[in-house]
Amino acid sequence: MNTVKIALAVLTFEEEFKEVPYYCSQGYPTVGIGQRIGPKGESLEKYEFTVPLKVAQAWVQETIQDVNQKLSSYSFYTVCNADRQAILVSITKKDEKTFVSPHPLCLINACRYLKLLLLRYTPIFCLPLPCLFLTQSK
Repeated sequence: MNTVKIALAVLTFEEEFKEVPYYCSQGYPTVGIGQRIGPKGESLEKYEFTVPLKVAQAWVQETIQDVNQKLSSYSFYTVCNADRQAILVSITKKDEKTFVSPHPLCLINACRYLKLLLLRYTPIFCLPLPCLFLTQSK
């Protein structure tokens, strides 16, 4: 399985599919497979529609591919196997503000944060040496 397919399975499990709008745990109007649709605390009455499962999967898959592409320029990400990459994609997707800004420093800081998460939750002896350094691949 590739990273995108694994990340889709992870997010589907973590977020669960909901056809009608609801509030996520952070208070945002959300629909489908964890796709935010409005500002925090906005009334759900504004969102009177349903999202079929296939549409929700396509929507979240597009988001996953975008995050995967952005992370792929960093060596700490590229040296990870598909399972670890999928977890990093899942973490990043949940904090969508991380990649809103096109400014390179925003992306670098986000990647540093993800690297720290990876190091925190992975025993050091399991990480390949290049993963210990944040460098952007050419």
